[in-house]
Amino acid sequence: MFSAIVLIVSIALFFFYLQSTCERVLREQFDQEYFKTVAQVCRLEFPSLRLAMERQGVPVDYVSVCAKLRVDFAVLSSLKDIAHSDRRPCLGERLLGAYFRGILLALPLLRAAGAGKRAIRKLTAILQYSSNAVGEQLRSAQLAKPLTPAQYLAGL
Repeated sequence: MFSAIVLIVSIALFFFYLQSTCERVLREQFDQEYFKTVAQVCRLEFPSLRLAMERQGVPVDYVSVCAKLRVDFAVLSSLKDIAHSDRRPCLGERLLGAYFRGILLALPLLRAAGAGKRAIRKLTAILQYSSNAVGEQLRSAQLAKPLTPAQYLAGL
């Protein structure tokens, strides 16, 4: 009985610290907002999904939203792999990836608890951070050849 309580408390503390660390990573500021350019060039859906989640009284098709978020995450993950071809992604980015997958996995439970829209807004915030990180990486990789992230992405 005691070991079960210790296990439950340990798991709860793990998720608390994971969430706190991810929130700290998400608060990181970038020199420039790249997410709009990256989202437009790659035709990502998360900016429009975020706006839809902020509207009150609008029904949400969670299956469609989850599918769009998964596609956006896959596109950004492959772009991050291209941007980080010379090195591994930092710990914060890997934690955000795990956090994204965890929220997406728990979305049916969060939806049942009435926190579905808030969870989707959190997922879009993670995608926005990832888009900014990709844009910044592509910009720094192209300093020798001055291209904007949109120009670089269009050439891929």
